[in-house]
Amino acid sequence: MCKILSLLMLFSFCLSTLSAQNKSDETTLDELIINSKAKKKIKKLKVKGFPFYSYYIKNESIITGVTNLPEGKIKSVVFNFNNRFTRFVSGNFDQLNINFLDMEFGILVYEMNDKYQLGNIISECEVKFSVTKDHKGDFKVDVSEIDFPKSDFFVGFKVLSKTYEKDASFYVMMCDNDENTSYRTYKKIKGINKTDFFNLENGHLKITIEIEQ
Repeated sequence: MCKILSLLMLFSFCLSTLSAQNKSDETTLDELIINSKAKKKIKKLKVKGFPFYSYYIKNESIITGVTNLPEGKIKSVVFNFNNRFTRFVSGNFDQLNINFLDMEFGILVYEMNDKYQLGNIISECEVKFSVTKDHKGDFKVDVSEIDFPKSDFFVGFKVLSKTYEKDASFYVMMCDNDENTSYRTYKKIKGINKTDFFNLENGHLKITIEIEQ
């Protein structure tokens, strides 16, 4: 009888030990899952150069080539609109503020061939964004839904809103350098309708591409 009682007590002790061990394993596994998350980094690629300002009218477009991109997912592109330094364009900065309009733009993305020339279109205004007349400075646009080429490409915007024909409805920051290539369109040239892109020898969008790694 004593032997049976001893065996039962030993069996009960073994069950308790196994149960405690299983609970300990589960707790350790939960901790490993929680601690496995890693933060992603944002890499920035900038188009830089001597700054100046330009504006465009409705249906005109401007795109600038970007090259040597680091690996990762392109999340956003940053433009600069109606910056406070626009006062260098005219002596009456207050009057420029009054003349600005609320504007809507569409993102343009084109392929770039091996000669840095314009290729096929990737995205034509699927992503739109609005800039108010009171905005001044950097303006970030979420472009994560666009399937960008893995190599070099052109990115910019098309003016979708109605604008003044002779005065600036907005200003966008440009830059002058010998590294980038840009294309633009004019709505009219000498009274003739023309919407084909042509190469700009000088003048590129001053932009920042943000890439998640």
